[in-house]
Amino acid sequence: MGMEQGRGEIPSFKAVIMGEARKERQKEGDRTNEGETSAAGTQRRTEATKCLPRATNKPKFVIPHNRLEKYRSYMKDYALICKFVGYWPAEKDLLRWIQQRWKPKGHVEIKLGAKGFFTVIFSNLEDRERIFEEGLYFMNNAGLFMR
Repeated sequence: MGMEQGRGEIPSFKAVIMGEARKERQKEGDRTNEGETSAAGTQRRTEATKCLPRATNKPKFVIPHNRLEKYRSYMKDYALICKFVGYWPAEKDLLRWIQQRWKPKGHVEIKLGAKGFFTVIFSNLEDRERIFEEGLYFMNNAGLFMR
């Protein structure tokens, strides 16, 4: 069959797709029925169907509570969560629109989220307050919601 596989090894992807692994298992079963002892056949089948062991030591990433609290308070003070209703602009278009409409004095960073949401992080607290307190904003007739 062109498959160089020893007993107890995991079959290759190609072998599984082509059904060669199933044919090999059927042949082993036929050999067991032809006169091999059932204990040896059972052992061979068990070895052939072994899976990879599960990972016992799972990696952990722990964020210290004080760092998480600092990040949360920074984002609360310097960021706005926004979404245009019915319109998902590209990041480049969004950045250009922010520079033209809002004219921030400091640096602005954009993080895109799911379902059209994006977060705008300001380096200047006055920019955030001014933009949040000013009137309505539109891009291509889509209104902007901010929080």
